[in-house]
Amino acid sequence: SDPGFVNKSVNTVSPLSSASNPRTGLSVVWDQSSQKILAGGDARHIRVWDAAAELKAMDIPTGAGPSAVSCMSLGHHGSQVVAVGFTDGSVRTYDTRLSPSDAKVKTWREHSQRVVNVTMKYNQIICGSESGEVRVIDTKTSSAPLAVSTGHNLTTLAVHPNSDIFACGTTSRHSNGSTVSNLMVYNTNGVLLNTIKPQDWLMTHRLSPVTCMTFHKHNVLLGVGCIDLNVSVYSMSDFTMTTKR
Repeated sequence: SDPGFVNKSVNTVSPLSSASNPRTGLSVVWDQSSQKILAGGDARHIRVWDAAAELKAMDIPTGAGPSAVSCMSLGHHGSQVVAVGFTDGSVRTYDTRLSPSDAKVKTWREHSQRVVNVTMKYNQIICGSESGEVRVIDTKTSSAPLAVSTGHNLTTLAVHPNSDIFACGTTSRHSNGSTVSNLMVYNTNGVLLNTIKPQDWLMTHRLSPVTCMTFHKHNVLLGVGCIDLNVSVYSMSDFTMTTKR
């Protein structure tokens, strides 16, 4: 056995489940600067774990009533502020340096359906809901958020960490009952840069619903995972594609 490995018993963790809409799923983010894990789900609190001490640090009340956490995002390195999206369409920010009762900073009610993804990026929060509505919020001003409507149902949203673009995976239903999926790329001013439609793919490949996306941290490359087990990589400069199964 590895002499550097220390065998420890694992304590049972109580499930994050008590809200009225069960099985929403678990959202987890890692704060490298403070060595803490933040987890949210069906419960009415966000649990903060101290990874170094292997102890629960605190439970932050969400203040969202029965609405469950659907997604979370930490701010820039060292900020210790987390943005949280909820199933009721609200987005709230919490400061983990404060006491649990004082941790909630601000609430935005920009959506009427579940928030699919929320991303904190310097002075911006970019969030999108199942209805296809995306909001770009300037956290430093009281101005109204920039509203972007994809016109389709939103399945996933990805924001580039160092470039002013974001991508939306959408689905829509035709009159004949068939479902069509698109990949839509915008800049943070709300301008649609490109839409990748099924006919833009290989003749033998139909764009199935997108389940997950992520941008490369430095390069303008987008990785896309679909429900049909295909993984695609897009270059935003020329929209070339490499597909693997």
